[in-house]
Amino acid sequence: MTQAIDGLQTRLRTRRGALVDSNVPLDIATNDPNWGDWSVRALAEVAEHTTVIINPTPLYQRESFPWETAFLGRKSSLLDRRQGGSRTSRLPDFYIGAHAAIERLALYWEELLRFR
Repeated sequence: MTQAIDGLQTRLRTRRGALVDSNVPLDIATNDPNWGDWSVRALAEVAEHTTVIINPTPLYQRESFPWETAFLGRKSSLLDRRQGGSRTSRLPDFYIGAHAAIERLALYWEELLRFR
């Protein structure tokens, strides 16, 4: 994979993280024909070397996981494994699904919808 950002490691040497404009994840989420591939490579590159900080955007609302999410997510993951589910780590997927269930949120994420 070719680098998306020239001299990234040098530029990050004295920084505590990298502020990524909200357009980058939006390019990825919308599979933007002009910027989608570059945004995927750039975000992966930055995340490999430092903390990614994303500025707020009015399109998204950030919410913390409720405490109940950890319990339900872990229980669901254990049940899935006992029933022969994948041995790869899908625990974050179960946490997201548990968060949606507890908070009564619609869930439109292809990766999770495959496992219903």
